[in-house]
Amino acid sequence: MHATIDFVINCFKTYNSLIFRNSLPLPPVSISNGRTRMAYIKYRRDKTIDNKYHYHSFSLHVSSYYDLSQTVLEDIVIHEMIHYKILYEQLTDTSPHGRLFKNWMNHINQTYDRHISISFRCPDMAQDKTVYKCIVGIIEFRDGRKGITHCAKSKLIDIYKYFEGEPSIAVQRWFLYTCQVPLKFPRVVTPKVYKCSTKEIERIISMSSLLVYMGGAFRVSG
Repeated sequence: MHATIDFVINCFKTYNSLIFRNSLPLPPVSISNGRTRMAYIKYRRDKTIDNKYHYHSFSLHVSSYYDLSQTVLEDIVIHEMIHYKILYEQLTDTSPHGRLFKNWMNHINQTYDRHISISFRCPDMAQDKTVYKCIVGIIEFRDGRKGITHCAKSKLIDIYKYFEGEPSIAVQRWFLYTCQVPLKFPRVVTPKVYKCSTKEIERIISMSSLLVYMGGAFRVSG
């Protein structure tokens, strides 16, 4: 079956009651035709006076591209509901699929006999030879934190210069990421840094070529 708005809404209501004790308000739902991104929670965030983020304006987006079993589609929706719960309750996880997410995922799989996973790959995806090329910055802060920014090529120099003048940033390194696995971080046109695990940073670097800033432009090193 292919995902529909009615299916997603009914699925959300069913598992909101069964698993999340009706703690999640139903967000707006839309259906896309995405081939590499099965579902995601969209949201806005505002920085608070105590230098934290407040998440709001949630919406749930699910792809109808693949013909999947009802069970698999339910698992995909529940996966996004875990993300939604963490964001809606303003909780802080160690990464996009960090400790809190995995605790919830493992609890739901064991308690309700589900098969939720960190990522979803359809057989068609495995055969996809698309190569993704992205500009990514690895940002290291003076307090030891590290993160990533997925930058629009047209805004690279502007964002680079902004980070150069940002006192809290110790090091910025830029790479051309080339891989068949798309980045899970949204592309930005303004300076934004997303929390990222050391393991994920190392994976991204291993799939990338170093960029150097020379003569007012970035070029691939070597």
